[in-house]
Parts: sequence; structure tokens; C-alpha cells
Amino acid sequence: MRKLIELGHLYIATTPLFMVYENSKRKFIEDYAAWDNYLIDKMVKKFEIKNLKNTRDSYKKLIDECKSYIHFINIINKKFNIMPEILEFIISIYFTNDEINETIIKDLIVERFDELSLHLSDNTINGIVNDCYTSFTITEDLLNELYNIAEFVDSSSLYKNNIVDDTMSLNVKEKKQTTFQTISLFNIYDNLMKSVKPKEVYRFKGLGELNDNELWNSTMNPDTRKLLKVVLPENMEEVDTIFDNLMNDASKYADIRKLILLENQK
Repeated sequence: MRKLIELGHLYIATTPLFMVYENSKRKFIEDYAAWDNYLIDKMVKKFEIKNLKNTRDSYKKLIDECKSYIHFINIINKKFNIMPEILEFIISIYFTNDEINETIIKDLIVERFDELSLHLSDNTINGIVNDCYTSFTITEDLLNELYNIAEFVDSSSLYKNNIVDDTMSLNVKEKKQTTFQTISLFNIYDNLMKSVKPKEVYRFKGLGELNDNELWNSTMNPDTRKLLKVVLPENMEEVDTIFDNLMNDASKYADIRKLILLENQK
């Protein structure tokens, strides 16, 4: 096998990640990046967004910046256990108030969310929002991290081009309709992507999930297939070590495998 690789004779035929049906026709989509591009193309045809150029590049940049924003919010949500809609409201305060401190933010939160109460005894805010109980404390550490997100939004094309308003929302209009819908920036990805997602979508995990006809059309047809050439890296000793750590059955390798997976997750 090694000799075949060294001679450049070994290739891997790649399988698609998705298959969709459009107008009774099958379409294969190779990976998540292609999936996003496919949906973005449909968004350009379906929506109009205020102050956003109706081009594929503009929508892609919008989605990329929203995904980064959502990623930051999710990190803080896990760290402080505060609901995203509350975090997003706090971020909006940075754009609508000249003076900001913990007391002002607490008062504005309780004013905005009727279901929440401020308990002065232990300085916590708790209550039920969207049928979920929440309890949290406003700390300097939390406010610093949210300020960094506000800085990101302020420097992004979303805010510079007035696509997003001070409430962290944007206006979306379907081209066949006349009414605008306001969507939270945190929910923009799910809302827009779901609205253009085809009704029939198949997610493949490997060759075993494709029938013979699908396998030929997506993977084996010489006219359309995509092949990856297998090559040996220069640092083969390091590769052998990683391979042994991943494939060894001994329980002592479990922590090593976990660390490798965490460091390389996408």
C-alpha cells in the first residue's frame, strides 16, 4: 500500500454530504460550505434586506458575520448561563445609552422583561422567560465580554452599513410580499436558512447510505466525480503517533483521543 501511495496511484472518491430534490430533480451537495452557498443563492432570489446589496457576496458576508456573532453569544451563554435574548438585549444597551453601569443595566433588564425580578439581597435577577426559568447575576466580567461583542458588531459591515439597528435586529422582506419582518440578529441564521431549505433533504454519512444509482451519479462517474489524491506527509513519525493514539484500544489512550478531537474540532 505504501508503495502505491509513493507512486501516486491511490485516490479517494469523495461522497456528497447532502442530496436535495428541486422540481423533481436530484442535486448533490459536497460539504457544509457548498450547502451554505446553495442556500445563500436561494436567499438572494427570495429576500430583500434593507441597506444590503442583493448579491451573493453581500449575503454571504451577512451570514458569516451573523455566525460569528452567534458563536460569541453561545460562548457567553454557556459560561454565565444567561439566555441569548437577554444577552442580546444587554448588548443593545451599549448602542442606546451614553452612560452604562451594573445598576442601569439591571434596571433596564427588569423593565424590558416583565417576568424577571431583581433581588437586592443577593443581587440576582430571576424569573421565567419564554417558559424557561432563569437566574443570573450581572458581573463586571460579563459586561466586559458583552462589550467586546458590541465592539465586534460596531466594527462589522452589519452596523457600519446600517443593516442592523440598535436593537440588534434587521428588517427582512420577502420579494413576493409587502410586509417586513424584524428578525433578531441572534436568530438570523436559523430564520433565513430554514426559510429557503428544501422540503426534501438527505444527509449522507458515508457510502453505505447511497444506493447504486446515487453512488454512480455522485461519486463514481468519471465525468463528474471528485477525487482526492493520497500523499504521504514529510512528518510520518508524528502521523504514526497520532494514528496510534486514535486507534489504540487501551483505555489509557482515551484522554489523549479526547484532547486530539477537541483541538481539531470544527
